[in-house]
Amino acid sequence: MSETIFLIDGMYLLFSSFYSNRNMRTLKGEPTGAIYGFVTRVESIIRDVQPHRIGVAFDSKEKTFRHQWFEPYKAKRLVPPEELVQQIPLVKEYLALRGIQLFEASGFEADDVIAACSTAEAGKGNDVLIFSADKDLFQLVDDHIFIFHPKLKQKLDASAVKEHFGVSPRQIVDYLSLTGDTSDNIPGVPGIGEKTALKIIEKFQSLDNLLNNLDEADEKIKKKIENNRESLQISRQLIDLANAPEIKEEFLIKPFKDEITPQLLDFYRKLSFSSLLKRFEDTAKTKPEVRTTTLDIKYEIIKNAHQLKQLKEKIREEKYFAFDLETTHLEFFRAEIVGLSISFKSEGYYIPFLYSKADARDITIGFDDFKKELAELFAAPDIKKTGHNLKFDILHLRHHGIEVNGAADDSMVMSYLIHPNRRAHNLKDLTLEFLKYRQVEYDELVGKGKEQKKLIAVDMETLSKYCIDDSYLSLKLVDILGKSIKEKALEDLYTNIEMPLVKILMEMEYAGVRVDVDFLKRAAKTMEEKIDSIEQEIYQMAGYRLNLNSSQQLGELLFEKMNLPVKKKTRKTKSYSTDIEVLNELKEFPIVAKIIDYRTYKKLLSTYLIGLLDSVDNSSRVHSSFNQTVTATGRLSSSDPNLQNIPVGEVAGINVRDAFIAEEGKFLLAADYSQIELRVMAHFSQDPNLLEAFARDFDIHQHTADTVFGDDLFSSPKEKRKRAKIINFSVLYGSGPYSLSKELGVSFKEARNFIDMYYEKHAGVKAFMDEVIAKAEKEPEVKTISGRRRDIPEILSSNRIVKENGKRMAINTVIQGSAADIIKIAMINIHRKMEQAGMKSKLVMQVHDELVFEYPPGEERQLLQIVKEEMENAVELRVPLKVDLETGKTWGSLKKVI
Repeated sequence: MSETIFLIDGMYLLFSSFYSNRNMRTLKGEPTGAIYGFVTRVESIIRDVQPHRIGVAFDSKEKTFRHQWFEPYKAKRLVPPEELVQQIPLVKEYLALRGIQLFEASGFEADDVIAACSTAEAGKGNDVLIFSADKDLFQLVDDHIFIFHPKLKQKLDASAVKEHFGVSPRQIVDYLSLTGDTSDNIPGVPGIGEKTALKIIEKFQSLDNLLNNLDEADEKIKKKIENNRESLQISRQLIDLANAPEIKEEFLIKPFKDEITPQLLDFYRKLSFSSLLKRFEDTAKTKPEVRTTTLDIKYEIIKNAHQLKQLKEKIREEKYFAFDLETTHLEFFRAEIVGLSISFKSEGYYIPFLYSKADARDITIGFDDFKKELAELFAAPDIKKTGHNLKFDILHLRHHGIEVNGAADDSMVMSYLIHPNRRAHNLKDLTLEFLKYRQVEYDELVGKGKEQKKLIAVDMETLSKYCIDDSYLSLKLVDILGKSIKEKALEDLYTNIEMPLVKILMEMEYAGVRVDVDFLKRAAKTMEEKIDSIEQEIYQMAGYRLNLNSSQQLGELLFEKMNLPVKKKTRKTKSYSTDIEVLNELKEFPIVAKIIDYRTYKKLLSTYLIGLLDSVDNSSRVHSSFNQTVTATGRLSSSDPNLQNIPVGEVAGINVRDAFIAEEGKFLLAADYSQIELRVMAHFSQDPNLLEAFARDFDIHQHTADTVFGDDLFSSPKEKRKRAKIINFSVLYGSGPYSLSKELGVSFKEARNFIDMYYEKHAGVKAFMDEVIAKAEKEPEVKTISGRRRDIPEILSSNRIVKENGKRMAINTVIQGSAADIIKIAMINIHRKMEQAGMKSKLVMQVHDELVFEYPPGEERQLLQIVKEEMENAVELRVPLKVDLETGKTWGSLKKVI
């Protein structure tokens, strides 16, 4: 009986995984992107392909026989990044734990090992799948050997190789001998590229036939071949895997361990692979212990007034504690507090408020008792508090009548400042990483799906430990992470900006912003009617009904039935792409213009109209979450709902911002920094042109249009300014000529000339950008104006695309991150001034560079003065900061304050 053997090109998978997950690290900052990508791909192969046996081949460290044949072989290859090299032992450790064979042969490459293994297994009648995108290996494909292409995600037989790459497996060697391979420094025939090589193979079928009938070739090709016969011959010798000497080692591909062992789970824990842990723990053959270490802590449940008073005295004595809440819902306006924990260095206490009847017998206190005894201590600024994601807990307590002051530390904020590139800063990941302690997951506590129970149904003993662990472990993490905060010189940023911001964001979320529910309902109805009408128009133009939300059906309509020009196909499925970029290129066709309108209207309806209606509380206000620990640059983000994506101006006749209104008898003030990022660029670059423009309060985009591009570039002054604005921001964000050409609708050459012209007039900007990049290449990190740090490992990449992206990130982080620091400082200063003045005005939204306040009319003059003064003086730059102020009843129709 034949078996399916899977052979993995380990070098290919290792490098592709590394560059796909370059930013991934443990919470201690150790790189794990390569090993994570490697593991997840291998596990998906095991799950989806279900091979009988697996082998992984690696290159040997020594030079190979090909270097003896051709000394410059692979001479241009750069040394692999150190961060990749240090993950190779982890890959080998994983393979050993999984029982997967690792093959290396001294003096041979992975390709040679794969060739030897695959031909041997195919000779036994087994089917072999080779995991690689390396075209060299395609020459091996036959009736029993196939390529499992990682990018196409397809099993390629001989006909599929021919279909995708234009040549059959037996022609691969000849084809590559003609084109050469720059990555391996294989010369090929200079002047013969991929298209020419395909034409040659199509005409002559083989290299031997070409050489035997060279007179029949095109004169130019004939000359190139005659002048480079030796180069062609050595290329052929290097590429043909059949030329390799016999490998003496015998590679036996044994069955792998098709089981998840506790040792493998420990390996995942060590690397903080929480997603893999969640996926495999339920299927592990031997269940691991829930905790990898134990906690040195005393757990206690507060059940009566005497215990509560004792806890009160303990808080007064310690003057520093961690706390955590368990709630019925995430949204504070829907939630009840199930219980609360308070922890110190060696003991933790749980105070239950909601519980099952079975747990009720000994409990003689409730939330009101807790509030009466401890509310004053939570409000006391001299008693310091800590936790993980304190904003959440403080917000819920505020809703239930308890104020929290003295928020000193937050382990989530600390983790974010230390490793801003990390995707998440979950408490459970952090404790596993730093304390080697695996917390109980929420799903383990309440169950999943139909089996899920309410939190109050969890027995109190279990729930109390769960809640106490959260507060106690955050306290432990603060000690550990605090050292890194000091080492990285982040103390000022943490203490004076990020921690004070926690309460400000909480208050902004608690206040929320009022929306006109009737407006949203009317707009949604209007939009539904428009969508229905446009659907009918598209059906009429198409001649039949189809699912307009199906890319496949749209692709068939546009590119098969209507024969519109195909712009591109998707990478994975090779089906027709109907993304917005493609549709915009075809929008001169009436049906495509209608499809664009349809998509615009659908997004407006689902995201901004229905989405907002679903988020409204009983008082017609929406309470977005303003996220402090998400973006790597330091900017705040918004979610549930995302207020930062609300369109400006009308879309399909509807201005969604008109739905955001002031409370009855109050007004809105929007304070927007004018060109803050360009002003920050002027400050850092000290470019004379920019400094002068801002010092004299010029319209910066008009100034760019006039000084850089002159009077004759565009006929319309309005269009000229619009394009100058695009160029200003394209340069600021490091966009290249290709991106700029797309935005401006001009040629690549024109776009490059525009950028060159800009730098000619703004030499200081170019010098500053070059300096940022040069520093980042020496020490792969950048800093903002307030000392915020971000690692940029991409800038050290040997991959040109990754490196260029790293350069853009470096510049963008300095500029955008500094602008984020400035608006945070302004928010803190405004909040302090408003609090000192006892004002009733509230900050209700932060949208990029804009702050939106709701205020009573009697405070307008005072609020305008405070906001303008504090925003324009948040930091001292070499150019003035400028704020535009607008007031009114709705966000969409505010009027400028003169």
